[in-house]
Amino acid sequence: RYPSENLIRLCGKDLYFLQMGLQGLETRRIEGRPPEAPKSVGHSYSVPRRVNADGNVLSVFMKLVEKAGRRLRMLDRYANGVSVTVSLHADKTSTQAEPVFFLRGFDGQSRSAHFPEPIADSFSLMDGALALLHELWDGTRDVSFLAVTFFDLTPPRGQIALTYAGTSSQDPRKKDRLTRAMDAVRDKYGN
Repeated sequence: RYPSENLIRLCGKDLYFLQMGLQGLETRRIEGRPPEAPKSVGHSYSVPRRVNADGNVLSVFMKLVEKAGRRLRMLDRYANGVSVTVSLHADKTSTQAEPVFFLRGFDGQSRSAHFPEPIADSFSLMDGALALLHELWDGTRDVSFLAVTFFDLTPPRGQIALTYAGTSSQDPRKKDRLTRAMDAVRDKYGN
């Protein structure tokens, strides 16, 4: 007859389940489903005016791509495609501090592309994402929002990847080793 809340606080859920069973009440533990592998990995950023004024939009975008790529590799997945979204401020002379899409609804543009084969190395991911960014943004207008998403994720198949058409002709195994070395340095020393 001891209050259930007190039992849980003092002894945890196990004693509560025992108490309910002794009272003839059925309580089954709810078993959660095993976590599903994500279908996409990405990052986004509301770009402040100072980033535009300092000319750092491209470096912010590259950091977003790298963060998403690291998450992709931590999940032990390869991406089959990339999507980039850009929202621009209404005009360069506007003095409003907030991005346009917060005020009037999202007005950004998106582009997606599929890779010829699944990839996970930083160089290929960056090349694919930058190609889409350059289609959406010519560098003349201020950016208010950036997003990059890698989608259609697959587990590694153990095959040696060919080089993505947009990347250099460097050996894919070297790019993979270099990417993993960069990840290890960032894990140890931070970004």
